[in-house]
Amino acid sequence: LKAMIGTPEASASVTSDSEGRFEFLGAPGGTYDLSAELPSGLEVTVEVELAAGGTAFIRLEPDTRSIVRLSGRVTLGGKAAPGMHINAFPMTGRRELVSSSSVETDSAGEFEMTLPGGGRYMFSLTRWHWNGGTTATWQMTVDVPEASEHRVELALPMAKIRGRVTSDAGEPLEGIEVSAFGNEREFTFSLMHA
Repeated sequence: LKAMIGTPEASASVTSDSEGRFEFLGAPGGTYDLSAELPSGLEVTVEVELAAGGTAFIRLEPDTRSIVRLSGRVTLGGKAAPGMHINAFPMTGRRELVSSSSVETDSAGEFEMTLPGGGRYMFSLTRWHWNGGTTATWQMTVDVPEASEHRVELALPMAKIRGRVTSDAGEPLEGIEVSAFGNEREFTFSLMHA
């Protein structure tokens, strides 16, 4: 298990030992975000205030009383979306404890993930190197009930945007990175093409 510590300026990581213990040595005083991805795919993060020369004892573990096993299927334009990377972040508004989960869809677009409880989540679905080098990301909010298991169908729309990049004289320009950002109330799409 790997634990990460980060500030806006820098980050470091260590691997926990057979007892689950970890230690960061030489960290200056300040505020840190510690996170660890558990074997279930659940990422647990906690914010720590560390006094200069002090020691903080932290336990990174999910609240198992509220864990939700989420399964589902991702479709893109009505067809299964294999190889889609999914991140789920709870929209709690709290800073002190944030958990997320990430998985990838199988060949049938199916996935299973562990969430730290019910509530509203921001799902970010990414397909890298898709359609000739394009990276596409869809974001949507999903309401997950307080239940031990839940299934969702994440249907992503499929549309095309075609165009041409030209100079002010109308000459075609090659090698220009084109980005598209869409935003609806419950759904956002971004596309990066190199």
